[in-house]
Amino acid sequence: MRVYYDCYLCRTKSQVEAIDLATDDESIKDDILKKIVPMWGESYSEGPEPNPNVLNAKAHRMIKKMSGNDDPFKQFKEDSARIADKIISNLNVENHSLEELVKLAILGNFLDIIVLGPDFNYLDHIDENSQKGLAINHIDKLHEDIKKHSKVLYLVDNVGEISFDKLLIEKLIDFGLEVTVAGKSAPIGNDATEEDIIDIGLDKIANTTSIGTDSGGFIYEEASPEFQKFFDESDFIISKGLGNYEGLTELDLKGKDVFILLCSKCRPVSLNLDVTLYDNVLKKL
Repeated sequence: MRVYYDCYLCRTKSQVEAIDLATDDESIKDDILKKIVPMWGESYSEGPEPNPNVLNAKAHRMIKKMSGNDDPFKQFKEDSARIADKIISNLNVENHSLEELVKLAILGNFLDIIVLGPDFNYLDHIDENSQKGLAINHIDKLHEDIKKHSKVLYLVDNVGEISFDKLLIEKLIDFGLEVTVAGKSAPIGNDATEEDIIDIGLDKIANTTSIGTDSGGFIYEEASPEFQKFFDESDFIISKGLGNYEGLTELDLKGKDVFILLCSKCRPVSLNLDVTLYDNVLKKL
């Protein structure tokens, strides 16, 4: 997906938040910001059009290295997990259809503190939007492809959100699919790592793996050779969130059945998908 001018503002905001969380030392904050701001400016004026995931990953790695804090969003991720657990504890999904669990998984995608901030009322939003339809709804295609395949690669997005994914993954397993759930190899932003996946018990019901890098979103070129091979051999993929969508649209997916599940939380993605801001999307790429 191309970079829009909004991406600069959004990423800068999230990176300033990461800097604040990473260190209390004002001089270190200044030093980090002086490195990040020129990097974004140069990316717009030199070479080919940049990938927002690549720029975001470079900035967050710089923040971690210069601050000495390997996981600036640790507390926010723990808060997201608690919010998710609170919501899910009040749900009865025993008789939910595939489409209902897809919608729940997408609502979980809204638990994104980096994009919406820590003060957003996530509980009210999920309650208000639980009956909202899908702006793009390829559920029939998803049903068809579930019948075609025996295995699926599931690319997760954020901590907290993965608890909603677990409900959908259980349904996919009920359909007879062998599911492999892939997370990051190390913390970046509020993205879920393989360790986070295991922490909520997904390893008890599905295979888990790491993509072999701490990239924000999915950057194929940065994934480990082992995961690149696994991805290349996967012909059925379900992907969550904006960052993974941005990364997947950079790839040739010919011969693969790939579905994205997301809430369109920013203007560039909304424009790219031709939907309204905050619309929910289940789309086959």
